[in-house]
Amino acid sequence: MTPEGEHVQVEATKIFEQMQRFNQHIGNLSGSLVGELTLGIVDNSITNKHLDVATILRLFQERYPNVKVTVKISSPEDLEQSVLDRRFDIGIGIREQSLSELQYVKLFDEQEVICCSKYHPLFNLDDKQMEYHDLTQSHWVSDYYRLPKNIPQAMHPFTTSYTYNIEASLHLIFAGKHLGTLPKHYIQRWVDEGTLKILREDIFSHYLQFSLITHDKRKNNAIIKSFTSVVKKVQENIKNNTEH
Repeated sequence: MTPEGEHVQVEATKIFEQMQRFNQHIGNLSGSLVGELTLGIVDNSITNKHLDVATILRLFQERYPNVKVTVKISSPEDLEQSVLDRRFDIGIGIREQSLSELQYVKLFDEQEVICCSKYHPLFNLDDKQMEYHDLTQSHWVSDYYRLPKNIPQAMHPFTTSYTYNIEASLHLIFAGKHLGTLPKHYIQRWVDEGTLKILREDIFSHYLQFSLITHDKRKNNAIIKSFTSVVKKVQENIKNNTEH
């Protein structure tokens, strides 16, 4: 973007925010919350039992029916940047860059596991026989943010394919030539039916922090505060139910 374009973007953002504040002010005068909310969610999180977006949206829309909610699916690389650029009012996803202008509220940790398909040579190898060397001799697929840090060989030059979302990685893993790291909740159904195998979960699984992400300068926005409150309530209920 040219310097002129950046200036236009900044000024346009200010105008939209002023319009939002105006709508919210008018709504407050009538005792209701009025305006728009754009929510960004990281891709393929719907199978995660620690996150219930449907309940969050239902409760929020029941309480604040005059708020228009737009939901967008985002890659982890774009999620934080979109909140920073104010294209998203709120993001729910992996904390990766830890940008100083953003606020992160931890929701839970997502377990990531190394897996292969039934067409991969390691599929029929017993876990007890599997060695570190076996993993380093395989091709890897990377979506940039889920690479296991404890296997340096998963980096270049062993990583021979790159993707930008989970489903694309899964297609390559299903093909049988690559290993990859994916959320355990996402692949569990294929593990159960015998088409995928988790490799040495006891040693090589790791966790990524899922967070509620907001812009520090917008933390007092009434709609964002109200939505954040609903998220915290739903997550607290999930945590209590899981513990019991």
